[in-house]
Amino acid sequence: AIDLSWPESCDHACGLYNTGNTCFLNSALQCLLHTPPLLRQVFSHNKEKCKPFCMVCAFRQVTVQAHKGSSPFSPSPVSGRLQTIAKHMRRGRQEDSHEFLRYAIDAMQKSCLAGFPPKAEAKLGEATWVHKIFGGRLRSRVSCQNCDHNSDTFDRILDLSLDIMRADSLKEALRSFISPDFLKGADKYKCEKCKKHVNAEKRFTIHEAPSVLTVHLKRFSPLGRKIGHHVIYDEHLNLQPYMSKGQYGFTYSLYGVICHAGGGPNSGHYFAFVKSRSGRWYEMNDEMASPISGPPVSKKTAYILFYMR
Repeated sequence: AIDLSWPESCDHACGLYNTGNTCFLNSALQCLLHTPPLLRQVFSHNKEKCKPFCMVCAFRQVTVQAHKGSSPFSPSPVSGRLQTIAKHMRRGRQEDSHEFLRYAIDAMQKSCLAGFPPKAEAKLGEATWVHKIFGGRLRSRVSCQNCDHNSDTFDRILDLSLDIMRADSLKEALRSFISPDFLKGADKYKCEKCKKHVNAEKRFTIHEAPSVLTVHLKRFSPLGRKIGHHVIYDEHLNLQPYMSKGQYGFTYSLYGVICHAGGGPNSGHYFAFVKSRSGRWYEMNDEMASPISGPPVSKKTAYILFYMR
């Protein structure tokens, strides 16, 4: 079981210095530094089996300094190993905050599975505390419109990426995510029961809801153009309407937001809003940590939303 409560030694982190286009990294780290179950796990991390570079150890160093100190500092245990975490990322170059977040959490997953043979990693992937905190499961169901046979496939996820091109709210983007696609004409589906090509309906649903739900609003097109319109989101979110039939969806509370100001993923500026143990909200803008009044709901520049059940 994962303990979702705050460690008593933590409340809110201090600021992080920007050491040259590192706002993408700082904003992601700040949201992780305010994820209570993650803090509990890194504090109890056993360092004996660690390889030369362990993402959990590196994040633990940053966590201790961020929550014990009051002065801004450079998160060099992580930022100094950027290319170890993500080979294609370069120090001094603006990178995408969501992409860094994905690689950082994947690196923690690798640290949890260090020492196991590769074949065992696939089987043990869902048993790690990383997956128990951030992990969920999607179901893709294809329904034959000839014989009503359903074919299901399941995919593990560590966050949920939502298309916002035609959505003005988070709920609208979620409804669009679970709306059916129709397979017909040249895209007909070969039914495994009928043994012939038929019209079919394909639909995604959330099959297992995560403890910590990370929602990535897809603000950048494949060509790098920014989708800048306002997407409304609330402090609380009920996932039940978007679940597979018969599956339980939690109610979540917002605790972190990463915002992006600027024109594209490799330019502009990233900053974050986070909720402390005492329930107070802070704007974390590199080295600046400023208290704000109330939750940062419906920020026009919101890019990644962090919810906890």
